[in-house]
Amino acid sequence: MAPNRNSEEDYVPKLKGVSNYETWVKQMSDVLCSAKLWPYVTGTSKRPIEIQADSGEQSKEDRIFQYTLRRHIDEWDDNAEACVGRILKATTVIVQNDCDAKLATYPDKESWDPPTLWEYLKARYTERGWMTKWSLIN
Repeated sequence: MAPNRNSEEDYVPKLKGVSNYETWVKQMSDVLCSAKLWPYVTGTSKRPIEIQADSGEQSKEDRIFQYTLRRHIDEWDDNAEACVGRILKATTVIVQNDCDAKLATYPDKESWDPPTLWEYLKARYTERGWMTKWSLIN
């Protein structure tokens, strides 16, 4: 018998919109916490700042520092990308298309960063009181 390869996000219902946002956000935040990606969503994990090395001769310590810094930056980028991927994987195609359309309105962004995506989904799909409920009825 093959091992069970289902991941936690396989059990999170895909975000469809306002109708299931509250359930989705609770379950998705649990998945991201257990995957140690929540700090990327909250913005508490900051991308390391790139420091350009002098164009002259570098000492061994400077080369080691640059190499280590580059590894940390690459690791942060990979984790942030994985976080965005997990969030978008747990949404319907309609929500993904909506996110793509919104991303196109940001002239300085080529891809989502986790906090901006999370806040956009919150702003877009959170019920906004009686006006949202009234507009859904009519």
